[in-house]
Amino acid sequence: MALMKRLTSVWLAVLLCTITASAQVVLVPEVQAGGVIMKQQLWSFVVNNLTGASMQATAHITVTDRVTGQTLVETSSGVLLLPSGAKRITYQEQSPLNYGIVSLGFAADRPMNQPLPVGEYQVCYRLLDRSAKNLLLAFECVKIQAEPLSPPQLILPEDKTVILEPRPLLTWTPPAPVHMFTALGYEVKVAPLYKGQSPQEAMQRNIPVLVQPATQNVLAYPASFTNLEAGKTYVWQVQATDAGRPAGQSDVWSFTVIPDSVVRIVSAAPFVKADGSVSSTAVMHQGFLKLEYISTTSDSLLRIDIAPQGVRKRKGYSSYTQEVSIRPGVNFLTVNLNGKLKLDEGVMYEVNVGTPRGRGQRLHFQQYNYLR
Repeated sequence: MALMKRLTSVWLAVLLCTITASAQVVLVPEVQAGGVIMKQQLWSFVVNNLTGASMQATAHITVTDRVTGQTLVETSSGVLLLPSGAKRITYQEQSPLNYGIVSLGFAADRPMNQPLPVGEYQVCYRLLDRSAKNLLLAFECVKIQAEPLSPPQLILPEDKTVILEPRPLLTWTPPAPVHMFTALGYEVKVAPLYKGQSPQEAMQRNIPVLVQPATQNVLAYPASFTNLEAGKTYVWQVQATDAGRPAGQSDVWSFTVIPDSVVRIVSAAPFVKADGSVSSTAVMHQGFLKLEYISTTSDSLLRIDIAPQGVRKRKGYSSYTQEVSIRPGVNFLTVNLNGKLKLDEGVMYEVNVGTPRGRGQRLHFQQYNYLR
């Protein structure tokens, strides 16, 4: 009984010392709560030593995946000198770091000036007194969420455009910055858009016609899936993942597969010569501008400016500029303006084409819509 009382007294004394020490040393992590988080931010904190005397300590930091509960990295620092008052401790001051548990994305040879891999984490800090048998001086845990600066951005097919191919090539940009990711992958979805629905509603409610993983930021519509139906409108979206964790999703865009009958009309339409000669107004079928341009210089880009005549007087109308690749000699160009410029029937459109060293040409077109 006496021994039990003595052990209890010793335990209470140790606990009291720990509480007293913890109350006299305060640790404040500097890592931000969310967004793009650089790895070295995890090893940056402020210590406020209120004991009135300098001391030596070591910092022990553990990073845990909040979703899986897995410990991702565990480090201990070299000896830290803590004067009386507040002191900021950086990653450099803790060198050399001793690594215990290390997982993918946290290896000792990975630069600390790179972003933390995307995910939800808990970071716990322990500060131990070197001169008092590793007495706990301070303990603090924070929750953080590393997110990309920008999610994937869709490129082609462009939003609200009309496409000729029933098996389009889908392209997008990766989420940024790419250094945040250790095993970047994608899931591409295509779904039908029905009358009265918004693109977002169609993506959420309608059964997809395509759900396909991708390892690159481009996907050719797979041959194992049925062709997209001519004349129908679809929506598409890309979800990025990093080692299975969500890494941002793109906006939802829509596109319409042009009917076969209109494909034949566009294919049969002549290429209008841009040679400076005065010609009658040509027809632009369903937003496909067809030009024949003869390049007499070594310029590789042709600038095309399109606007309704008297655009400054037309409220609600805008102009559009695009550069297309050309080569010396005769060029046959088909420019898809769907989704890029407001095109209405009965409006005269003026098209100016030219290169930095070539003579500018002016043509006139009228739009004809087949998809009402």
